[in-house]
Amino acid sequence: MPDPQPLPPAPALDDQPPTPPPPLWTLRGIRRLGAAGLMGVISLAVPPIGAALLAYLTAHTTFAEVLRDHAWGPYLSAVGFGLLGGFALLPTAALAIFAGWAFHFQVGLPVAVFGFTIASAIGFTVAGRFSGTTVVDLIDKSPRWKAVHIALLHSSALRTFLIVILLRIPSVPPFAMTNVALATLRVRFLPFLLGTAIGVVPRTAAYVWLASRAEKLESADTGGWKMLVISIAVTLAVLVVITVLARRALERVTGGNDESRKTNDE
Repeated sequence: MPDPQPLPPAPALDDQPPTPPPPLWTLRGIRRLGAAGLMGVISLAVPPIGAALLAYLTAHTTFAEVLRDHAWGPYLSAVGFGLLGGFALLPTAALAIFAGWAFHFQVGLPVAVFGFTIASAIGFTVAGRFSGTTVVDLIDKSPRWKAVHIALLHSSALRTFLIVILLRIPSVPPFAMTNVALATLRVRFLPFLLGTAIGVVPRTAAYVWLASRAEKLESADTGGWKMLVISIAVTLAVLVVITVLARRALERVTGGNDESRKTNDE
């Protein structure tokens, strides 16, 4: 009988394949991202709570009427929007709706846009200070954000400005999360700020216009509420259209850069 074949030696500990990291959407994955992961969770979880609180205060207190009836109300609101949005305490949609309801379209739109510009500067500064480079791992899991990342690495100030505009036009991803992502990618501040100021205008205008219509119709009859329903439908349609157009434009802007990068790597 032939001798049994000897068993192969056990692999050395150094040759063991590394343990794959936990998915970034799990609790362990978020902890691995450190401060950036915590900021991402806050930017998603806290704003809806703040929106509910704002709705309650508007319905049950007189602070909204005080802001509306005083000349300093729009300025105080813009600064308040900047602080609340910059620290991810309220979603921009809720703030835009409040601006339209309190100040009408002509005043509400510049108040909201100026406030969101302040908010982006605060959010960008805070995220850049506390977020680490590990959040790039999360960004690279998304094909669209990975393309944006590659495009931004090789972009001029003008191209960065355009990419930020296209990222800001849709309502998704959320405003605060975009601040965290772009700060972590070390986007230049001035193109980021100017791109934000222009990019938020379309969707902000839609929300402010809808809220201004609701304010005019809040004491109207049934026919007025029918017009409000139509206004809501029109606003949603406009938001969908501008989101689709912005995403297609973003794919065109970042797709060519991504493909050229692949060609150079090969």
